[in-house]
Amino acid sequence: MKVQRIGKSKLGLTFLLAIVTFLASLQLMVFADNPTGTSYILYEKHGYTWVDAEKRRYDDGGGIGPDPGEDDDWLCWTATASNVLEWTGWGLVGGMWDTDAIFDDHKIYFNDTGSWMDASWHWWLNGYEPGPPLKLVSGGGNKWPSVTWTDYYHNEEDDADVMSAIDQWLRAGYGVGIGIFNGGHAITVWGFNYNESVDPSSKDYYLGIWVADSDSDKNNPPYWSPPPIPSGREYIDRLSYYEVEWNSTANWWYMPNYGGGWMISRVQALEPYPSGRPEADAGGPYVVNEGTTVNFDASGSDDPEDDTIYYRWDIDYIGDWDSNLRNYTVWDTSWSSSAVKSHTWNDDHSGDVILQIRAEQLLDIDATTITVNNVAPAITVSGDTIDENGFATVTGTITDPGIEDTFSLTIDWGEGSPETFVYPAGSTTFSETHQYLDDDPTGTSSDDYTITVNITDDDSEQDSGSTIVTTRNVDPVVVSVTLDQPNPQFVLPLVHTLNFTGTFTDIGTLDVHTAVWDWGDTTTSLGTVDESDGSGTVTGEHVFSAPGTYIVNLTVTDDDTGVHFNTTEVVVVTFEEAKHITVDYIKSLPDEAFKGKADQRKSALENMFSAIDDMWDSGEIWGIIKDMNNNIRSKCDGTVDGKPNDDWIIEPEAQYHICMKIDDMTAYLMTFL
Repeated sequence: MKVQRIGKSKLGLTFLLAIVTFLASLQLMVFADNPTGTSYILYEKHGYTWVDAEKRRYDDGGGIGPDPGEDDDWLCWTATASNVLEWTGWGLVGGMWDTDAIFDDHKIYFNDTGSWMDASWHWWLNGYEPGPPLKLVSGGGNKWPSVTWTDYYHNEEDDADVMSAIDQWLRAGYGVGIGIFNGGHAITVWGFNYNESVDPSSKDYYLGIWVADSDSDKNNPPYWSPPPIPSGREYIDRLSYYEVEWNSTANWWYMPNYGGGWMISRVQALEPYPSGRPEADAGGPYVVNEGTTVNFDASGSDDPEDDTIYYRWDIDYIGDWDSNLRNYTVWDTSWSSSAVKSHTWNDDHSGDVILQIRAEQLLDIDATTITVNNVAPAITVSGDTIDENGFATVTGTITDPGIEDTFSLTIDWGEGSPETFVYPAGSTTFSETHQYLDDDPTGTSSDDYTITVNITDDDSEQDSGSTIVTTRNVDPVVVSVTLDQPNPQFVLPLVHTLNFTGTFTDIGTLDVHTAVWDWGDTTTSLGTVDESDGSGTVTGEHVFSAPGTYIVNLTVTDDDTGVHFNTTEVVVVTFEEAKHITVDYIKSLPDEAFKGKADQRKSALENMFSAIDDMWDSGEIWGIIKDMNNNIRSKCDGTVDGKPNDDWIIEPEAQYHICMKIDDMTAYLMTFL
């Protein structure tokens, strides 16, 4: 049959046969053979719900009696009696709020052997002690010593009248159990089907019964203990429908589809506790946003005698009635006199909420629904200001009342492909970095990048925000300017071509650079730039046309207006200064550089240069050239281009430097001719 959800107030037949209200810690299942006719259902007419105490599965061990391997194999009569005790309210004592607890209490005191329901009820209400082999341990029971149990007990043993007794007592609102033979078994009856177009006295009037059977789980092992199992629960309860027929030969009612077609041999009933049954109203349906407290309000519940009502809730019921028929009710609250239960879901949720109430000794139950809507996350975003080639940090806040939501954060950095980051549940802030190698476009001292941040929670809700990252250009740095001059001792005008090298760095590794040499003599030229990954060199060459001291300036400019310079000083000497530098060099040579008589030869060479001074003053350029080369250079040119045996200076390096200086001065003097 199609499973329906519980409606408000008293549960109708269509609802209860499907879900059958959710008793404490019960798993409920409903089975039917598509019954025809009209149903009279006890709980539909008189409130609350059906219940089903389940015996243990086979071979669980323990126990004594006909089957020592089982501790409750023959206790179907106490299971049926426990169902009736819960529904009628007599069993709800000593903290036992469901049929399983009542059944477990029976198993403490009774042997694993057969009997009838009245043995249980007599013991439970007034402490009846039947003795061995039925009683295992003396004591227990006697929950209602001031009540005469027979005032509420009913029994029918005539095989021909069992169906009419079921009819009469269910309509009167009694809890009903029946014995069935040939199996020697007891089950609980919750309703019957009948053909209302037939005279009630006809044997065709009754069509079937709705029952709970303590063996239903035991006889169907595939349905035992499906995971997940709530704490303390092992079984699935079920409500089943069986046809009934009249055997005119044997004069009894039997169930053709139960066992071997077993007869209904006896009916016993117990009246409810003499107080009006309360009516549960769970309110709702409830709809809130995640992170928002919902107040489940059962104040619409009512008791006809204005007795105090106590409430308990299963607010996160985990079943799915419409699909798998396997459901669990585990109460989330203990009994309370408050009709309101508050709860907050930190994530989206949809499901049933179950309310159970009690007043005096009677229970009722109702269900409603809760829908918790996902709420989109919200973000704020803050940018950064950095230098090129630096790391910008984008930060922000995440606001989401669904604190169990996880997040996917996608950041478009304004260049290249977006990046995605995952943040765990409970995150309230984010921080991510990105490197900008350059400010872009070129030609500006700084540039702004628009950063877009999109956030998506695990339920596909989104928000976005944007901010600015400002990337500033950084000036290049001219680290040094060096001179590579052909003559290490002096620079002469016109004849010396000087090679300059500048080095620079730039943290903007993508910048492109240009360079200008200012020679300090009113002339400039572009430098040749060689760069890679934020560093480079600039080269240039220059010939000075006149003696003097010059400040050479190298200026490097990047493509984003950044500029920096550095300088070096160049001294260009006169002929006389060059001559004196040469004399000083000769005088500084060690004695070992000479072929003996070092002091005399130094003095003689100094005198030779002094003689040139007179020729310079008189303008005898050719005479100076001839004298320097024939008289002075010849004294030290052995290893350069002369005859070593004729040299005064014999050290090769000294010979090289002196000859170079004389050659440079000669070239300079030639410019005067």
